Amino acid sequence: MSQKPMTIVIADDDPVFREYLRLILSPMTDVHIAAVFEDAFETLKYLQTNAVDLALLDVEMPGLTGLELARSLQVKPMFMFITSHPGYALEGFDVEAIDYILKPIQKERVYKAIQKAQQLMQLKQAAAAPLPAPAGTDDGAFIFVKEKNDYIKLELAHIVYVEALSDFVQIHLQNGHKHLVLVNLKNLEPQLKADYFLRISRTHLINIKKVTALRNHQVELEGMSLSIGKSYLDAVEASLLKDRTIRRFAD
Repeated sequence: MSQKPMTIVIADDDPVFREYLRLILSPMTDVHIAAVFEDAFETLKYLQTNAVDLALLDVEMPGLTGLELARSLQVKPMFMFITSHPGYALEGFDVEAIDYILKPIQKERVYKAIQKAQQLMQLKQAAAAPLPAPAGTDDGAFIFVKEKNDYIKLELAHIVYVEALSDFVQIHLQNGHKHLVLVNLKNLEPQLKADYFLRISRTHLINIKKVTALRNHQVELEGMSLSIGKSYLDAVEASLLKDRTIRRFAD
């Protein structure tokens, strides 16, 4: 099945540069230029009502800068800044721009940046389907994660912990392998078996069967430690220790 073309919006107050950028992108059959704007206000209105994969933005435009535009959107496409001003690079990456290109541009530099954006988009599309609910008995429970066009089976018993990475999670296995999956930790947590996994912080979900000790507000997992978030501490201790701690006196 052919890959859906990446949808692009261009915003720059220089008409010559807008046309040049359109010209160098036109041979790319896997790219669709959805709209071209001369100011950020019109771009903002368009992006608020239209789904776009990538926005190519100048930084300094009349009335509203490209950076202010990026900050104004709740649902954000990927951003790439193309500008004559190197001093805004750090701010560009603060709004999670995937690239920052200085004018005068080289075609090859733009093509390379577009290819990076396409790879990120393909990764998101490949992993967009939610993880299936685990099946089977406790000993054989498993999930599938999607990587490109393949579905990879992961035994729950082999997962040590899951780490949040913005809109992705990284699943860490006991053999040291890792799997990057497009799902945030909040949405992943209810899809996993509660008797296997426990949230211990904003960024970590652990396999409780891998816990070897609780020590100094940390969970030890087969030779490594993860910190327990302050707001999670009582719940983690209650969940792990309930009915499992040897007491001096029986009830």
